[in-house]
Formats: sequence, structure tokens, C-alpha cells
Amino acid sequence: VAPYAIDSENDEGLFAAAWLSKVWYAKNWEIYTSLGVKYYSEDFLDYYYDISPDIATVNFGPYSPEDGFDVIGQVSASYPITKRWLFESYIKYTDVSDEIMANPLMDFAAGLSQREENITEFGVLVSYVF
Repeated sequence: VAPYAIDSENDEGLFAAAWLSKVWYAKNWEIYTSLGVKYYSEDFLDYYYDISPDIATVNFGPYSPEDGFDVIGQVSASYPITKRWLFESYIKYTDVSDEIMANPLMDFAAGLSQREENITEFGVLVSYVF
């Protein structure tokens, strides 16, 4: 659930997330998969993505989102290199809510060269365990 807002004007927004995950082990490898969904209420998205008519411009017209969902999938793997060092890698894909992407500013950013509407992350980490 989204944190409480300091002012009463913005405390009606709701953010919630749910995840399903599964871990497999193969020798010393740990393989982790997850599928999740994030929900954003209309009030929550209004706070971050609303463009009121008084600040709208010719290029970025007024916009008021409805509620929306992100869908996220992730696969990761980890392997202990030594007793104190851990190798990890992951790939994560987020299908960003249409209500977020319909915002004129976000739509403009998505139209920039080599920029996708959705998010794909890839990471390789080496961690030291204390």
C-alpha cells in the first residue's frame, strides 16, 4: 500500500503489489523466477502523471489517467564463488501500464530514438558476504 501523504489532498491514492515466485536448486546454483503485478489507483497516478489544463502546453496537452497495472517478470541465478563471494545475474521485464505511457510526456520519451515503452533490465553482480 502506498505511503501516507503529508497533505490531505493526496492521501487517497493506492498502490499495491502481488508476486508469485519459485526457486529451484541445481548443484550450487539457485534459480529464481517471479511474476508480479503492481496496481496504481487513479488518485495515485493523478499525483504523478496528471497534466492539468492550467500547465498544459501545445506539445503536452492536458492528461488525467485512470487506474492502471504494471506486469513484471524476472529470472535470476546465483552461485557461490567461494564461501564469502557470490555471483548473481538477472533479467527483468516490466510491461508498463498503458495509463502511464499515455501521458504526453511519457509518450514523447518513448518516441525518442532507441527507447522502448516497456522496461528490460539485465544485471550481473558479484557480492561479498560478511
